[in-house]
Amino acid sequence: MTTEVDDAVARYRTASEANDIDGMMVALAPDIELVSPISGRMVFRGQDDLRVLLTAVYGSMAGLQWREEIGNGTVRVLVGDAAIGPIKLGDAMVFELAEDGRIKRIRPHLRPWLALTLLAQTRAQGRPPPRGRPPCTAPVLSVGTPRNVSIYGRCGFRVVEDIDAPGGGPHIWFMRWDP
Repeated sequence: MTTEVDDAVARYRTASEANDIDGMMVALAPDIELVSPISGRMVFRGQDDLRVLLTAVYGSMAGLQWREEIGNGTVRVLVGDAAIGPIKLGDAMVFELAEDGRIKRIRPHLRPWLALTLLAQTRAQGRPPPRGRPPCTAPVLSVGTPRNVSIYGRCGFRVVEDIDAPGGGPHIWFMRWDP
């Protein structure tokens, strides 16, 4: 027998994999809260704000697939993967459920840092890129070790400039990802 609690989590899971915002919204309580994974002090509240946020976030990702559900009762966790441009994004999303079984609080836990940064950059532009595409302005980063240059190079970044920091500081590589 499936309960309302199971239905809300399953509905969100299925809808988010399909980028079905209306389907996700049905699973959310009217007073839903989402704690920002970028700034733990920022909380998005209410279905209107969550609709805007979820549309932007899920529209920036490609290939979302939830692999595992953990928990029972009023706390659940979905563990899954997606991509932001060329970077794989992992998520362990914690759901707290209301008495009526709908989701009342979402706490995403995203990794790695680079994927979270690319996601934040797409949000700073004011609108999402086309689904599964990188941000409209190319991400830029700086690294201070040859090993990191190699790692980011395998993710599609290229060195656009490298310099020695003033005053005998470290060598720095500036890298850019152009789709």
